[in-house]
Amino acid sequence: MTRVIHIAGTSGSGKSLITLNLAIALQQRGRDVLVLDSNIYQPDLFNYANGTSDVYLNDYLRGERRIEDAIVHHPSGIKIIPSLMEEEYDPHHSVKINQALLSLMGKAEIILVDSFSHNPAFSSIFDHSDEIIFVMNDDAHNVVKSKELIRKVEERGMGVIGTILNKKRKQTNSRHVQTILDKPVLAEIPHDDQVIESINMRVPAFIHYPKSALSRAMKGLAETLDHGKTTR
Repeated sequence: MTRVIHIAGTSGSGKSLITLNLAIALQQRGRDVLVLDSNIYQPDLFNYANGTSDVYLNDYLRGERRIEDAIVHHPSGIKIIPSLMEEEYDPHHSVKINQALLSLMGKAEIILVDSFSHNPAFSSIFDHSDEIIFVMNDDAHNVVKSKELIRKVEERGMGVIGTILNKKRKQTNSRHVQTILDKPVLAEIPHDDQVIESINMRVPAFIHYPKSALSRAMKGLAETLDHGKTTR
């Protein structure tokens, strides 16, 4: 049975970077992991992975290829369905992405979906998710915005299991964030220059800097998710 986990968040929160490194962390625990980059309005994940492909999610959205044709086998051991930037918003894309997810059931143990935050269709891409994790930067605007987005998702009857606090400042009390959002903070990631270096080199931090703050946080989160220690 395939488990679908959406990694959501506002633009610039770091969700694509976190999705990629979490996928590798889960794969190193022996899981068969597929990453679907549905962030078609700001696709970054495949660049972080230094990936190349002839077929993208966009080809499936246009009806030109099967979704299975877009699967790329990454050297890290994970599978990725990459996407290219769509210049204009299309309300039908979210429907087709959900259809793609149905077609991918059974193709991996875990599917991580890097979700787009394009407002008109934000919550409609979660219809086939088992769990949703929100990524946010450590600032008041991001926390407030995330609270609003979590409310939207839960109004549709979907389960948000927790949050990831990115670029965490030393003075921030995670318990305070948990109280505001009424959701557990599953991982905390402080600012780390090694992560910036890994982005510039286009090598996932989990591989190049296994002891970085991001890598340690993703290792811990992978263990938590693997053992089912989260609660909705």
